[in-house]
Order: sequence, then structure tokens, then C-alpha cells
Amino acid sequence: ETAPGVLLGIFDNAASAAGLGIEADLTWLLSDQVTVSGRLAWLDTEFTDDPTDNPITADRESVDLAGNSLRQAPEFSYSLRGEYAFPLNNGGSLTAGANVSYKGEQFYTEFNDAITSQDGYTLVDLNFMYTAPNEQLTVNVWGRNITDELVAGGSFVNALGRAITYTYLPPATYGVTIGYRF
Repeated sequence: ETAPGVLLGIFDNAASAAGLGIEADLTWLLSDQVTVSGRLAWLDTEFTDDPTDNPITADRESVDLAGNSLRQAPEFSYSLRGEYAFPLNNGGSLTAGANVSYKGEQFYTEFNDAITSQDGYTLVDLNFMYTAPNEQLTVNVWGRNITDELVAGGSFVNALGRAITYTYLPPATYGVTIGYRF
């Protein structure tokens, strides 16, 4: 029993959880110039028992976690990438690439509260890379999250559930990367 006005942090660990999943990674070399690769993942995770206190509720009500999804375990996720290499007359090449990735809804706490979750989202990245004839120099012009999706990459409830903190994935980002092999 604590005195009024005293802050108390409680750390609990769920007694048990179960999970089942499958993941596949594939690469297709359609020609000397075209490559397509993809990844598909399916997860089925859940806590199997252990009531615990929920810090988000005012009275820290006891919640049975059985059936709740584990943290950051989306049921479905996939990515698909395509590249096309254009040979140039000078012996170099220009490669155009596009990547689309999807992650399904995920929860950032074991309580599966909507306020500490992220709906499913799709990110799109593009790049164009020049490779010099001797392959020593590369210049890559790229864009990540080009549709500028606002995505919570994580969330946690701090002391006593009085505040919820989020971290976000980067917004639309563009750049140039220059590489040189010595």
C-alpha cells in the first residue's frame, strides 16, 4: 500500500503467448534487365492467459489479455520490388526501381487499445541509379515514402497512463547518394 501522491511503476510480464506464421521471399530474374522480388508474411499471435492491469484506464482495471495480439505483430505484411536496368551506349547503366510495402494493423501495447495502435499502411519508394562503365561510381536519386504517409512506428504509455508517446516513421524523403569504389 502506498501513500497518496506517491508515483508507483509496476512492471508485469504476460504469462504465456502463442504464435504461428509463415514467410516467403522470392526473386525472379525475368531477363538480364528485369528483376522482380517479393516478400509475404502471415502471423497469428495471441496472449493465451494472464489478467493484468491496464495503465490507460483511470482505475487501472484488470484486463484478461487472452486472445489479444502480441505487440508489433501485424497479421499480414508484404513487399514487392521491381527493377529495370537500361544499358547505356557508354558501357554504364541506368536502373529504375520501385518498391511497395504493406503492413497490416498492429498494436503497440498488449492491451490492443485503438489509441496505441497503427492501422494498416502502404509505403512507396522509388529510385534511379546511374552506374559508370567501370562500376566504380554510382549516383542514386531516391525517394522514400513518396506518398507522405503519416505512420506511427511505435507507441508507449508512460508512468501511470497519464501520457502516450508516439514515434513516427520518416515523412516523404528525397535524396541523392553518391558511391565510389576504390
